[in-house]
Amino acid sequence: MTDFLSKIEVMKTSVAVIKQNVENLEQLYNSSLETINDAQSKQISVQLNNEMDTIAKQSKDIQLQLLSMDKENRKLSSKLQPSDLRIRQTQQVTLTKSFMDTMNKYRDIQTKYQRKYKERMEKQYLVVNPNTTENEIARLLESGELGQVFAQELIEKSSKSTEAKAALQEVQERHQEIVKIEQTVLELQQLFIDMQVLVKNQGEIINQIEYQVVAANENTEKGVEELKEAVVYQVI
Repeated sequence: MTDFLSKIEVMKTSVAVIKQNVENLEQLYNSSLETINDAQSKQISVQLNNEMDTIAKQSKDIQLQLLSMDKENRKLSSKLQPSDLRIRQTQQVTLTKSFMDTMNKYRDIQTKYQRKYKERMEKQYLVVNPNTTENEIARLLESGELGQVFAQELIEKSSKSTEAKAALQEVQERHQEIVKIEQTVLELQQLFIDMQVLVKNQGEIINQIEYQVVAANENTEKGVEELKEAVVYQVI
């Protein structure tokens, strides 16, 4: 049990690190949308990619450990004392909830900034093509062709203003970041699918723990009543 609890503490620390990295990622997104300096923009873009890669690796490690822990608990369920098994199950459920809450927040942040980036790209595209309709922009964003079309149209324009060039560069950078975000969202969807079985199993575990607690309380109450009856009998 000592080894198990030590492992739990290590995993708790890992989940806390993921949570902090998710918060760092959100700050980087805010900085990315606010910066107007090209060098800073590129630096932040690199940091964003590194942060997302780190979170992906960390979350996969925790996922595999949780699945392994669930398998181990089920294997030991018939061998452990009920109290020890309940401790293991409770720790597993608590840790899984903390991890899933963190990953839900990560998914919400990714979805939020994916939308913000697309809105930013739309504004920059309108700098060069002010007559473009919302439907046309939506189609280009959906197809992932906005950056390519933007570049081609800018090249074809006879007047290449500094503003248009800057808009092109930003659209291209945003497009790359959107592609990366979309990739992480897909990976998160798969993670949630893979975790569904574990979450379902833990619903059963929670019900089992609640049943055991109720049964223990009933047995305690019954024991108290029997003790009272025994005392009364002895007095008589």
